[in-house]
Amino acid sequence: MGRKIVNIFLALLITLFFLLPYLSLRKIENERDIQRNKVSATQRIDDISQKLVEEINMSLEYVDILDVIVRSNPSNIETVETYAEMILEKHDSIENIAVAPDGVVQYIYPDGQNQLAVGHDLIKDP
Repeated sequence: MGRKIVNIFLALLITLFFLLPYLSLRKIENERDIQRNKVSATQRIDDISQKLVEEINMSLEYVDILDVIVRSNPSNIETVETYAEMILEKHDSIENIAVAPDGVVQYIYPDGQNQLAVGHDLIKDP
């Protein structure tokens, strides 16, 4: 009976001898995986952020150019329409273009359903 207890004790010691380092290595590997995932997520967020900044900057460039066109000849809607059409063809995230001096929409392209926005006061009712 004493020998059986010694064998069980030795089996437990040997099991612990292999199990503890395994569990320790497993924990280290899990921590590395978590760190890799954090780095990967951070890189992905940075990439998306950079693309958003580029998209916003490009949109603002279009706004600036359209502003120059409208200010140089506010009554020439054909020029505004031509440029608005070109912007919509080249820029997927822009759905329509509105000219709203003093915050009141006076012109919108494409008109269609957007025509309801003409006369809308963006400042009083954003």
